[in-house]
Amino acid sequence: MNNKAQRRTKLKNKLAATFLEEIIDLSPEIQAILLDDFVTAFENRLTFFKKLKNEEKPQFQIANSEQIEFIHV
Repeated sequence: MNNKAQRRTKLKNKLAATFLEEIIDLSPEIQAILLDDFVTAFENRLTFFKKLKNEEKPQFQIANSEQIEFIHV
């Protein structure tokens, strides 16, 4: 097992222990899917923020309130 796979397994085990009460009633298959989704989401967010940190200029900008047109219904 490579280093990344070992880290994923370790994180899944920690998440399973942390959320044991919440996931105990789920089938083992659903538990495995949920835990894998947690780890994947964490890795994706971490990758995104690392890329964002390394960029000179962000790929997006947040509009300030003067640029937003409000629609009143």
